[in-house]
Amino acid sequence: MEKLREIVREGRRVGEEDPRRIVHSFKAGVALVLVSSFYYYQPFGPFTDYFGINAMWAVMTVVVVFEFSVGATLSKGLNRGVATLVAGGLALGAHQLASLSGRTIE
Repeated sequence: MEKLREIVREGRRVGEEDPRRIVHSFKAGVALVLVSSFYYYQPFGPFTDYFGINAMWAVMTVVVVFEFSVGATLSKGLNRGVATLVAGGLALGAHQLASLSGRTIE
């Protein structure tokens, strides 16, 4: 019970220092609930049918990309998109190199 009181005191202290942090935590929670509903809610079945288990990565993207400010969120999202494209290009290049190197080296 003492641990719970300590957590509540710490939450109050953070909220008094900078109330925007509390607002940000609520926005992050709402974003996670909305994105998770796409994954779990049945009327969005075509969404999960098309993407399959990979639809859960939408939830992970919200967790990883969502930041305190809009600019930071956009920057992180852009960086994640560019990094995904670069990684895909490197994977295709590695596959092509392995295909060209012959059966024994592949």
